[in-house]
Amino acid sequence: MVNDVLMQICRPEHMHDLCLDMIYFIGGAANGSINKTLLPLILQWIPSGLATAQLYHYGQLMISGGFRQYDHGLQKNLKIYNSTTPPEYNMSNVRVPVAYFYSTHDPFSNTKMARTVFEKIPNVVLKYQVPIERWNHIDYILASNAHETQLIQKHGYPVETHTYETKDGYVLTAFRIPHGTTSIKSKEVALLTHGMGGSGENFVFIGPPDALAFYLADRGYDVWIFNARGTHYSRKHRSLNPNRDRKKYWNFSWHEIGVYDLPATINYIQKETGVDSIFYVGHSQGTTILFVMLSQLPEMNEKIRVGAMLAPSAFHWLTHSPLLVIGSKLWTLGERLLALLNWYELPAPNSSALTGFVKAICKPGALEEVCLDVVNLIGGTDSNQLNKTVFPVVLQYIPQGFSARQAWHYAQIVVSKDFKLYDHGAKKNMKLYNSTIPPTYNMSNCKAPIALFYAPRDPYGNHKMVQEFSKRLPNIVLKYEVKVPDWNHLDFILAANIKEVIHDPLYELFKRYEAQ
Repeated sequence: MVNDVLMQICRPEHMHDLCLDMIYFIGGAANGSINKTLLPLILQWIPSGLATAQLYHYGQLMISGGFRQYDHGLQKNLKIYNSTTPPEYNMSNVRVPVAYFYSTHDPFSNTKMARTVFEKIPNVVLKYQVPIERWNHIDYILASNAHETQLIQKHGYPVETHTYETKDGYVLTAFRIPHGTTSIKSKEVALLTHGMGGSGENFVFIGPPDALAFYLADRGYDVWIFNARGTHYSRKHRSLNPNRDRKKYWNFSWHEIGVYDLPATINYIQKETGVDSIFYVGHSQGTTILFVMLSQLPEMNEKIRVGAMLAPSAFHWLTHSPLLVIGSKLWTLGERLLALLNWYELPAPNSSALTGFVKAICKPGALEEVCLDVVNLIGGTDSNQLNKTVFPVVLQYIPQGFSARQAWHYAQIVVSKDFKLYDHGAKKNMKLYNSTIPPTYNMSNCKAPIALFYAPRDPYGNHKMVQEFSKRLPNIVLKYEVKVPDWNHLDFILAANIKEVIHDPLYELFKRYEAQ
C-alpha cells in the first residue's frame, strides 16, 4: 500500500529530486551517486516490512549509550536477564574475520563509530573508509560507482584508506596494503605513483601475484598507492568544487602535484608508519613529480631510499610520439579554446561519463581491436605484451580526470626544449619568477638514488632521454633497458610478462637498499 502511494507520487520526473531527498533524509547527505532511473524500481520494494521493536531497540541504544540487548522493562529484564538492565553484547566473542566498511557522512556508521568497533572487535581484517565525498548509508546498495573501490579487497589483501590535505587545500586519498595475504608485519614502505590520466589502480589492474602493489606486499613491503589531485579518489578540496569552481579547482599542472601532493603524501606516510625514508616507484608522470619535488624541495631527498623510475618522463622534446609533437604545436590554441568553454579538465568535465562510453564501445567482440589501436597511439607501438583479458577492467577506470594544464605543461617542454616550470606568459612569469621566461628545474638537487627503467620504443622514456638524464642527475644507480621488442609506455604497468621483465629486477634493486 505505502509503496503504491510512493510510486504514484514519485512517478513524475519533476518529483524525483523531492523523493530522493526523502530517501537521503534517512540515509544521510546526498552526493549524487544514486542513478535516478532506479527510483521507480527502488520504490517497488522499499520500504519493506519491519517490526516496531527493531526501531525501538535502536532507539534504546542511543539512550543507553551502549550496545545492549532489548530493554523489556525492569520486571521482564529481571526475569529474562536476571538483572534490571539488559546486558551488553560481548563483542570480544566476535572472532570471525570482520571487514568494516564505513564513511564519514554515514549517520549510522561514521568514523567515530568505526573507531569504537575497532577497539571492541578482536579480528578486524579490513578497515575501509569509502573515499567518495558525502557517501551515505543508502549508497552502499544503490550507488552507481560502488564497484570502483573493490579492486584490492576482492583479492583477499588487507586494505586501508587514508585521507589527508595538501598545503593548498586539496584533499587526497591514498590506499594502503600494509602486508600481503599473510599477517607478517612489513618493515619497509613503498609508495607507488601513477601516470597522467591514470590513478593508483594502475598498480592493481592485473591482479595478484603480478600487479606491482600485490607483488611488493607479498614480499614484505607496506605498500602505499598514491592518487593525485583530480583523480576519482582525490577529487576534493577544502573549499572548491571541481565541477562548480572549474577554473580555480583545475588551476594546477604536475608542478603542483610535485610540490604539494607528493610531499604531503610522504610526510603523512612517515607520520603513520614511523619510517625515516621510503622506497619510491613512479610511472610516467609519477617520475616527473619526483623530479619536481626533489629539485624544488631538496630536503625531501633524505626521505627517498631509492626511486625506481618506470618510463622516466621529463625531456619530451626528444619524443618520437606524433601525438605529443602535434599537441605541442597546438597547445596555445587549445588552452584558449578550452578556457572559452570553461573547460579546464581533461579528458572531459565529468570524465566518468566518458569512461562509461569508452567501456561500452570497447567491450570484447565489439570495437576492442580499434580501442587497442587508440591505446597504442598514446603508449607507443603495439608490443603484443598487453594481457587482453585485463583490458575490460582497465576501461572501467581509465581515463581518469586531470587538469588540462598538466598536458599543456608537457607541451611547453617540447616547444622550449627544456625541463622548465610552467610558462604563464611574460607578465605573470615576471611576477612569479622575476623573469619573463620560466626557470629550468635544477635537477642537480635530485640527490636521492635514482634507477631508470626505460625502453627504446617508449615515446616518453627512450634512449635519448636517458642520455639527457645522465647529464643532469647526480646519483643514477641503475640504467635498466627493457630488451623486449617494441615494449611501450603502458607495458610498464599492463604487460602480461611484467613480473619477469620489470618487477623482478626492481625488487632486486630494492633489496640492495633495504635497512640492514
